Amino acid sequence: MNRDPNLYSEPNKFMPERFLDPPAGPFTSINNIYAYGFGRRICTGRYMADNTVWLTIVSVLATLDLRKAKDDEG
Repeated sequence: MNRDPNLYSEPNKFMPERFLDPPAGPFTSINNIYAYGFGRRICTGRYMADNTVWLTIVSVLATLDLRKAKDDEG
């Protein structure tokens, strides 16, 4: 599924950066994310799962004060 030689050069080599800007475009559709399956057996809760992850990330960013880590000198 993610090793299509027509889409990716060297599909069997571990290169996670290839998914940052895939040749088919960014993941704009939840139906293109293979973690949820595909076809008749696609996850029925995929929209809820996607929204839950989004809400969790947004809540963390809104609630916490994230800063660069301090070094030994402060």
